[in-house]
Amino acid sequence: MMSRETLHSCDGSSLAPTVSASPTAVEGSPDLGTMSLADEKKAQSALPPPPTPLPSSSPSPASPQPSVTVTKPLDPSKSWREWRRENIGGGQMLFILLLQAFSAGLLDAFAYGDFETFASNQTGNMILLTLAAVGTVPVLLLLTGVSLAGFMLGAFIFGHWGTWAGPRRRQWLLCTTSCQTLLTLACALLSSPAGPKVTQHKGKHEWVVMFLMAFMSGAQVCMARQSKCQEVPTAPMTSPLVDFLTDPNLFKRGNEEEKVSTGPRNRRMAYLGLVIVGSFLGAVLHRFANSWSIVVASVGIKASVVLAVALAKPCGV
Repeated sequence: MMSRETLHSCDGSSLAPTVSASPTAVEGSPDLGTMSLADEKKAQSALPPPPTPLPSSSPSPASPQPSVTVTKPLDPSKSWREWRRENIGGGQMLFILLLQAFSAGLLDAFAYGDFETFASNQTGNMILLTLAAVGTVPVLLLLTGVSLAGFMLGAFIFGHWGTWAGPRRRQWLLCTTSCQTLLTLACALLSSPAGPKVTQHKGKHEWVVMFLMAFMSGAQVCMARQSKCQEVPTAPMTSPLVDFLTDPNLFKRGNEEEKVSTGPRNRRMAYLGLVIVGSFLGAVLHRFANSWSIVVASVGIKASVVLAVALAKPCGV
């Protein structure tokens, strides 16, 4: 149905007529306004039913489900691998190296007392070799040369091995300290009064004991040098002594504010003192007991070093 309407502008002139159309039904759909009540109910019943909602997978708030916590069992092999690969902390490493220095003092007292040569202090051996080459003083050239060769071989093998394995890794420290303990134990057995006569003091093959001690000392000094604790080299005395005497913090009291600056001085002082005490104890045992007891004491110290490595805390703990 169409309706015609004329609009006028403000000045009274007529505008174009506008046509308004009444809404018409969509083609094909029933006109509910003209349908009877029975036809309307029939049309509504013909519509598709509404979709049924799917059941929710989450539990109803009224009935909460108990939470289940799954704990992963501990893997012993993983914890063992982590323990072996830990790096030993600086404070723990210092204690281990000080024990090694005490043992070095004992063994050098035994080596020079019986063989007139050194097992770890190779500076003295180089001087002895030059004296023997010129014929200035009588020197046991075979034992001094064997000591120098054994030390160099031990330093070469264990130095490169330690660089590859990680110088502060627990598994490497356990390996090298265990080898040092076994070598010292072999020296104790070969130099024992109940051991072979040829390897005892003044025996035909006493050089074997000298070689094993020097080989072990080379491994020990390499372990100390690669551990980044330069104040405790475990064998040499000259450089730590000079560094100690020329330390600018030598006379500081070492309170809390100066703890860091006096740390190197304290480490050098502890190292020098333990080497001297070890040498003094070795001299006393050599004088009033026998030289074999010095090696036995060194075996006990080496075994305690292995135990200290096994129980040491890693870095950051």
